Amino acid sequence: AEAASHHFVDLYELQAAAGRKLAQLSGAASGIVTAGAAAAMAQATAGCIAGTDPEKIWQLPDTTGLKHEVVMLGGRNAFDSALRLAGGKLVIAATLADLRGAITSQTALVYTTFRDERVQEALKVTKAAGVPLLVDASSSVPPFENFTKFAKWGVDLYTVSGGKGLGGPQCSGVLLGRKHLLDAAM
Repeated sequence: AEAASHHFVDLYELQAAAGRKLAQLSGAASGIVTAGAAAAMAQATAGCIAGTDPEKIWQLPDTTGLKHEVVMLGGRNAFDSALRLAGGKLVIAATLADLRGAITSQTALVYTTFRDERVQEALKVTKAAGVPLLVDASSSVPPFENFTKFAKWGVDLYTVSGGKGLGGPQCSGVLLGRKHLLDAAM
């Protein structure tokens, strides 16, 4: 570790290499290491609002002229400030039956803490609407099968805390999912 401290590292190259390894482990198209699951939520929201356009990224958290609504499928929780940090305006869909009506032309993202078959039902609605779904799976590992399950289901984005079942530092996490969305979150 001391020897490595004498060299500079391009963090984008490091993230790209980590992303390839995370993709290999999870089955997702890509991944990034984050400063925790809440940070992953903020990065995912920012990416879904601004994409990779440098002007839109610089504009955040001001979302004037941008799709900025985040549908909270299942309701609010203690970590929804991470979604608002990037400029997301919360719209509540308490149940799956409420989801379709909550999605509008201003919806940038749908977020949920659901981790069961309801995710697959939500995906039918979000895919049809062309809106990404973010699953907060922060405390879902172990079992390790949950690290790969959401990729197999075709979830657009999902986060797992590094400081819980993955056994990493408390201030770590991963964001996994579709490559273009991970590029935007980065």
